[in-house]
Amino acid sequence: MNASTTSLVTLKPARQAALQAVLSVEESRRLGARLPAMPHVRTFLRLLTGNSRMNTTVAQRIPGLNWDPKHRLSSLKQVEEALDELIASHGECCPLPLPVD
Repeated sequence: MNASTTSLVTLKPARQAALQAVLSVEESRRLGARLPAMPHVRTFLRLLTGNSRMNTTVAQRIPGLNWDPKHRLSSLKQVEEALDELIASHGECCPLPLPVD
């Protein structure tokens, strides 16, 4: 058996929060709970930052998200919607305005 297959490696906080958000939303749906708008991103942000709402500081703390408030090419609402779709699709769909790289 290979040592790399038996080791426990912690995930990066953002990745772990995304995985936990998917599990949490799926479990809530299974139980029939009412979910907020954009449940995946709300749960992701709450797990990652402690706050379920996006603001400039939170956006700058998300690794890989290069949102600059000075450019105003997209609003925080659009970024939230795109993140929700990305997390809900398990990474299959990466809508704009999220960076593809």
